[in-house]
Amino acid sequence: MGSYKRIHRSLDRAYKKAHRLDVVLDDAKWVFFSDHHRGSKDQADDFVQCEKTYKTALNHYYERGFSLGLLGDVEELWENKISIVLKKYKDVIEQEDLFAQQGRLLKIWGNHDDYWREKFIFKHYFKGFFEGMKSPECCSFICYRDGVQLGEVVLVHGHQGSWTSEKFATASRFFVRYFWRYFQKWTGYKLTSASKDLNLKSQTDHAMYDWASKNERVLMCGHTHQPVFMSGTHLDYIYDELNKAQDRMQVENLRSQLFKHRDSKTQIHITGKRKPLYFNTGCCSFEDGDITGIEWDGNRFLLVKWSNQTQQRKVLNTASVEDLFSSTMSV
Repeated sequence: MGSYKRIHRSLDRAYKKAHRLDVVLDDAKWVFFSDHHRGSKDQADDFVQCEKTYKTALNHYYERGFSLGLLGDVEELWENKISIVLKKYKDVIEQEDLFAQQGRLLKIWGNHDDYWREKFIFKHYFKGFFEGMKSPECCSFICYRDGVQLGEVVLVHGHQGSWTSEKFATASRFFVRYFWRYFQKWTGYKLTSASKDLNLKSQTDHAMYDWASKNERVLMCGHTHQPVFMSGTHLDYIYDELNKAQDRMQVENLRSQLFKHRDSKTQIHITGKRKPLYFNTGCCSFEDGDITGIEWDGNRFLLVKWSNQTQQRKVLNTASVEDLFSSTMSV
């Protein structure tokens, strides 16, 4: 529980300094992505296989008037210099800047792109892009309908409280850039973190859920690279179905799905009634080139996956935002 307290203290600190925006619920039109980890297009770059899919998604949302929310670790600056990432992905950054030019871009910094918190650094390197845009650690959307406040959606990257990302960020960055990066290029092996270690991933998601539950706010983040919708992962929902299933074939099918995902996904392990307050965008760096994100379209949250194979969008889950706000007080 010590790690939970540390995470909660860090979230409290970030929330106190949050950039706050008022939103009319029915007018909300956002899409949120995170964890691209754009690098130098070498073997250590986790975004290369997702680039085409992400650009397709950006075109879709730009043409339909969505605002773009980037929830951290967009650039992989632990492994790469900013100038290299900018050179390799200039066309992608130009697409994102189209949103910024119309005041439709929000960029929250994460642990792997925390240079964005230093205004003079990103102004120097990203000269000509994202003019006048601020990059906060935390953002809070205060939602209204007919002048009545309905609830609040809090956005962070999700690394808050991590020893390697806060207390020892400088040392971690040095190790990854000058040692791990070359090992990864030679072996293709991925760095163990909340995005790779299943136990740590589960603990981080549970700590985030616990903060949202105690503070009675909807919380959305990234960092673990695992999509979470209404406080449930894919495995959580499979177990929910398994507990209700009575047909033998259905039970066998669900057990087969659990076996299939045993080494790649995890549960949040919430005891008692699950409050639907915690959401995670997943990531834009899946090995198969797919990307996941969360759309906020009026009174709906939608978990979506963009397929690298088909370049098409698929809705995985949907929820009423107003019902989420009601649940913060009624559960």
